[in-house]
Amino acid sequence: MLHESRIGPGPGDEEATVTVMRWSGTTFEPIFEMTDRRLLFGFFFAESDGVTGDDLLFGPSADGMIHRLAWTDGELRPTEAHVDTGERWEGWIAGVADGGIVISLGEELRVLRWRRGEEPVVVGRLRTLTFPGISVIGDGADALIATQDGFGFERGRLSTLTLHDLRLQRLGEVGVSPGTEGIWQMLNGVSSGGYGTLQRNIFPYSGPIPGAMVGGRAAFVSNGMLVQPGGPGGYESRPIASLIGVQPIGVAGPDDAWVVLGDGVGAPIGSAYLSFGETYGAGRLTVTPLEHLLLPDDEVESATVELVDAVELVGDAGESRLMAEGEGFEVVVSAPRGSTVIVANGPNGSDLEEREIADGPVTMAIQPGTGRRDDTDIDFEAFVLVLTPDGRSLTRQWTGTFVREPPEIRVSAATDTMALSATLEGRASPGSQVTAGGQAIDVGDDGRFVASIDAPIWPSQVLVTARDPLGNEATERVEVLGVVDYRGLPWAAILVLATLVVGGVLYVRAPKRRTVASTADGDGRLEELELDTIDLVEPRGR
Repeated sequence: MLHESRIGPGPGDEEATVTVMRWSGTTFEPIFEMTDRRLLFGFFFAESDGVTGDDLLFGPSADGMIHRLAWTDGELRPTEAHVDTGERWEGWIAGVADGGIVISLGEELRVLRWRRGEEPVVVGRLRTLTFPGISVIGDGADALIATQDGFGFERGRLSTLTLHDLRLQRLGEVGVSPGTEGIWQMLNGVSSGGYGTLQRNIFPYSGPIPGAMVGGRAAFVSNGMLVQPGGPGGYESRPIASLIGVQPIGVAGPDDAWVVLGDGVGAPIGSAYLSFGETYGAGRLTVTPLEHLLLPDDEVESATVELVDAVELVGDAGESRLMAEGEGFEVVVSAPRGSTVIVANGPNGSDLEEREIADGPVTMAIQPGTGRRDDTDIDFEAFVLVLTPDGRSLTRQWTGTFVREPPEIRVSAATDTMALSATLEGRASPGSQVTAGGQAIDVGDDGRFVASIDAPIWPSQVLVTARDPLGNEATERVEVLGVVDYRGLPWAAILVLATLVVGGVLYVRAPKRRTVASTADGDGRLEELELDTIDLVEPRGR
């Protein structure tokens, strides 16, 4: 079928021609042609009249007419019916499932049934929609009607996909894949408006994978989530590739095992505008395995990012912070040929730079903004976004500091009573390595430390050093003293203390003498008797 539309210079000058052709074995031969400006609006193939076989639907037109081309008695015959659109602008047919025709009329959604030879009957309405994108997922009785309030990334919010059944009963909302959420969070923080300043399209794809059946069911994609009918009154969803800036055009290869992706902007289902001036880049086609496409971004290593002149510090709770050289650092990105690398940095991540990978890794600089003092640290936010031609994304986001000052180090010492040691207590810049007298000290995530070191009984100096991950050092000298810290006592107390200490030492070390008495034993020899064993006897006569 050929559908040619022409927009005239003024209202009412539009033209549309539909030509249906059949392959004769050697060439395509036209078997039906119809020209009517009311065929200007989009068309849809589906069984819509209760008779087996696909029909061709157009409309509704500005005057509310729907046209249908259906096979009758071996030939195509046109019929038309009127739909009351009220004061609304022209709508479009969003899809057909189980014989129900789903029509979008701006803020209203309708489901019609139009049996052959009968007038259309409205079987469901859904009002108060907000600029919806409407899609039909599946073609049987368990088909889903999806409404999306907006497209792509918007300031402060992500578009929401809401699912209904064919009776327009609400089933629930579909979430967002981690990959898509990460990209949106980064771009939402860019003060310059994010995607509006970039050279290429970074909207997430929303729509079907044309021609693909996953597990025997229709496959629809929204915000990096695969959505499928899950039986009567239900649905299933799970993360897949984020499909940022690309859209599936169709399947290819044996058993439809490959998906063709277009690197362009939105277009009718099964096609893509591959070139849109200089705004959207080269306009490529990429072929990737369907099985690969159905894996989430975080399950496939599509790209790598390495840091130069920067260190990423990760705390026990998993939070991270970047420490970078004062003049800036570099990111080295490796990814498949044709990938796009977007780097944002600055006070609010407002400075954007975009590069395409050709024959090898690309190196991009992240630097402090202008007008900054050279001798003070600078906090910053930065991110790297890598978009591959096969629909995958990698995001890396940091908060950090451009380091232009030596690390902080504060320390105090306290004597350990009656021990030849002292306790050091202090704080260094988080992430620093601390040594005292060459001895490494354990430091907490917040930079605090407590350690015991050897200390003599006379005052001595200990050098405490803090070294950050970039190699910058700061030192502080602290005086330590063992046993008793007598330096703060008055002189009288010091003399008394010294006398007691010296006296105690002499007492402990002086030998003990023993008093004895001598007496003669029976053989005339003297023997020594311990005095405390001799009984005292009173002299006689007293």
